[in-house]
Amino acid sequence: NRATVKSQYFDVSEEFIVNDSGDQVCASATVVKYKDRTLRLTQTMQEDELAPLFCGGEWAGTRLWQAAATLMDYVVDNYNMQDKVVLELGAGLGAPGMVCAWLGAKKAILTDVEEVTGLLRRNAEDNADHGCFVVEPLWWNVEGAAKLFDDHKIDYAICCDCIFEPLYGDCWKQLSEVVTELVQKGVVCLVSVERRNHDGVDKFLADISGRCSTPASVVLDEVIEDSHIVLYEWRPETPVR
Repeated sequence: NRATVKSQYFDVSEEFIVNDSGDQVCASATVVKYKDRTLRLTQTMQEDELAPLFCGGEWAGTRLWQAAATLMDYVVDNYNMQDKVVLELGAGLGAPGMVCAWLGAKKAILTDVEEVTGLLRRNAEDNADHGCFVVEPLWWNVEGAAKLFDDHKIDYAICCDCIFEPLYGDCWKQLSEVVTELVQKGVVCLVSVERRNHDGVDKFLADISGRCSTPASVVLDEVIEDSHIVLYEWRPETPVR
């Protein structure tokens, strides 16, 4: 195994496929350890799931990024997840949402675009003994977010490293709409990003400030190794509960 990201509380590493010569060929799984618990999240996709990876940003959902590990650490220190319902937007492998279940959440709703929900669903099933996980496909839109809230009465929504214009285009516009809808319904929203050149994060913040009456708070801003990670939080005056 090889460590991939820095974390205060979690041991995160990758398992690799090794060829006959003993060389590491490619990553096969991400392993997340916390106290006496272990998540093993496969990165291996089925044949019919591979094609979309080469025509968009879906490939980014097959690994765990520093922004996700940092959010996980922040949740440990600052959030009481006991008996809460958590929604993860752009879940990828699903690690942050599953970690929230470790921390006491009674349900984690893991969402992503249809192309990667097969991988997400397998990871949820393989780790089902760690909590209650619900996998839902979600293209970011107000109607979809409202339906998830009505169905599950969400307390917290989290999103990790899903804003980067060179890879995802201007999908930050849809994320702005979804976060605004959830905050207006009383959901506490936490968005973690890695700041990069031309990332589109400032556009996202400007857009959401014009939509959402609850201002964003910068709750963390630090450089970890070579990654500049910032966490933004929207905390409604009247939370869901």
